[in-house]
Amino acid sequence: MEYFGVILRDFSSAENCIRQGNADHLAVLAPNLAENYAALNHVRNVLNGNNGVQQILTSVLDLLRDQLFQCNRLLQVSTVANTNEPLLPVIRGGHVGQPRLDIPVDEVITLRRCNLSWSKIARVLNVSRQSLWNFRRRSNLEDPHAFSNLDDEELANEIFAIYTQHPSIGYKYLWASLKTRGIFVTWARLISCVRLINPIGVLSRRRRRLRRREYRVKASNYLWHMDGNEKLVPWHFYIHGCTDGFSRKIIYLQLSVTKGSDTVLEIFERGVEKHGLPMRVRGDRGTENVRVMDFMQTRRCNIEAPYIQGRSVHNTRIERLWAEVNSVVSSKFRRIFRHLEHADVLSQLSVLDLLCLIYVYFPRIQKSLDSFRNLWNNHGLRTAHNATPNELWLLSLRQLSSEEDVFELELVPEFLDLDFTASSDVELPLPNIDVSVFQLSPEELDHFGEVAHTLVPNPLLDDSQEGVSLYMTLRNHLLNDRFLIDASE
Repeated sequence: MEYFGVILRDFSSAENCIRQGNADHLAVLAPNLAENYAALNHVRNVLNGNNGVQQILTSVLDLLRDQLFQCNRLLQVSTVANTNEPLLPVIRGGHVGQPRLDIPVDEVITLRRCNLSWSKIARVLNVSRQSLWNFRRRSNLEDPHAFSNLDDEELANEIFAIYTQHPSIGYKYLWASLKTRGIFVTWARLISCVRLINPIGVLSRRRRRLRRREYRVKASNYLWHMDGNEKLVPWHFYIHGCTDGFSRKIIYLQLSVTKGSDTVLEIFERGVEKHGLPMRVRGDRGTENVRVMDFMQTRRCNIEAPYIQGRSVHNTRIERLWAEVNSVVSSKFRRIFRHLEHADVLSQLSVLDLLCLIYVYFPRIQKSLDSFRNLWNNHGLRTAHNATPNELWLLSLRQLSSEEDVFELELVPEFLDLDFTASSDVELPLPNIDVSVFQLSPEELDHFGEVAHTLVPNPLLDDSQEGVSLYMTLRNHLLNDRFLIDASE
């Protein structure tokens, strides 16, 4: 009877482990369950003539067999899940009890700033929530996402300042913008404040909801989507963009005054240096992409179709991004430029007007693009369980880094750039202007640069008119400059 008591105790313990998903304890019990099944099966064969006892043993063996199947299934799932999970080193000595895990402080802070919950961070590091909590308490680790101590008026002022720069953004962009400013508030408080400040905008965005189709890419840096945005082309502004197909992280949003193949390749190479070499790139058949196509075919010569050509309207990820860029960034500057044209102080045929416009608004547009990139990379994605592009990109690369073959493919960059903070107000140099486009001599362009730097040393200066007064100051002065008047005409 004592032996049957042991069998019953093992059976109950295994049932509890299966119900709780405790694979570690179940791995210890599994050999005992197999021995119990073999012993009872032997007893049933010995008692061949006793039908009553044999029937009872058959029922018990059926239960044990079903439990063994469940044990094997749970252990197999646990083995697959833990195949690529890194094991943290331990610290021995200096304290009482079991050795402590050596949890990297910098990695915990980076994962937390990437909007991961503490439970997710514990799963990523392959530790328990309690171990992570004990580590935080011992290290006096402050939560980077602790709620800010702002009253309603201060929060409303911050939100109003963000709406001044990006008047058409929604809740998630707004939350991401507050995050880049180091402000964290509850979702309910943010929604209630926005509804009070901008109720018309809330109703307008609600009417423009889209039903989106599902799009899949295997992992980060497996496919990049690149394209050019020409909404500001009438004023010689080209926006070059690239986004990661898996995480939707913006690789770059770069402004230029030309879309030549050399310019596109230079911008793309900076993106590769910063974020790693992608497996494949998708773009259109434009002549500006031929250098990038040659670059990918050279670097990925062992892969079929490293550069995928197709129509721009089928380049799903980047076209979706352009809808946001046009709404948040391009539309604002198009309105300004149209206003200047209606006031007869800007002409697309005047070289002088375009030079003044480029000098004043090039750094402003680039700053707005950088700000939008930070917002996008830190905002939650509805179709990814509210994970941010930075979070998806970081976790995917972390998983790729445990696979041996990806090091030869250079998918994982040496340094991770997560764009946590908003761009600072730094003075940007005059962009490289192709003198052949404006039919200017190098001397005339140098003279313009000297005059512009003298009159408007900082094009990013806040003139309370979105740069219009700076443009007018520079234009009115140069209209009387005989050195440039001939080129303007």
